[in-house]
This record gives sequence, structure tokens and C-alpha cells, in this order.
Amino acid sequence: MPRPSATFDFIHDRSVDTTKTNPVQVPAWVENALLYIPALGSNCIVSMELIEIEDVTAALLLASNDTGWKAVRTEGEATQIAASGVEDCWIDITEFVRSCPPNCFIRFVMASAQAADSSWIIVFRGK
Repeated sequence: MPRPSATFDFIHDRSVDTTKTNPVQVPAWVENALLYIPALGSNCIVSMELIEIEDVTAALLLASNDTGWKAVRTEGEATQIAASGVEDCWIDITEFVRSCPPNCFIRFVMASAQAADSSWIIVFRGK
């Protein structure tokens, strides 16, 4: 039996917020996750935030809304997904996603405002 998987394309629309992407819902069955990050500015560390499913409203899912969103950390309390100055790349974010509650929404936060919109991809794999 094949493992479940899902791929989502999502965007960073700087007309909504200059530092936050649109959210993506994390399926409850996720075991592994990979994130495609487009080339970003030289002073742009990437981190991740989450909002739990029971707290979600349509307004809270807007990138410009900070109510209820929390920083995601690894077991070692790290929040950094990608270092500054990264080129187009794929990054394994499994450790970050495993620390999230089932069915939550996640979004990615850039440490500096971006000058252009960008397209991102996340791939989830299950057991």
C-alpha cells in the first residue's frame, strides 16, 4: 500500500504582508515534510508559525493577521528553518512539522520584507 502524500503550492503575496506566506494545513497523517524555498534576500532568515485548528477563522488565516499564531520550535528550541541569503532550495522540515498539533495551519515568516511575490511548495509524506 503506498504511503499517503500531498503537495501544496502556496505563495508569499507581499501586497497582503511583506514577510509572511499564505498558510497551509498540515494533514494529521504527516510523518515527513519538505519545503521548497525560493531565493530570498540576503538578510532573510525563515521561521515557521502555526495556529491550531480549533482557533482558526477565515480572518485569522490572512497573512496580515497575527492573532493566535505561535512560533514553531524544534525539540532543541530552534526556530530557524533556513539561514539568510538562501538560494532556491528544498529543506527538510520534518522536525518542525512533527512538533505541530494535527490539522493545524502553518505559515512561513521571513525576517525581512521581500521586494517581490514568490511561489513556495510543501510536500507532506505519511507512514
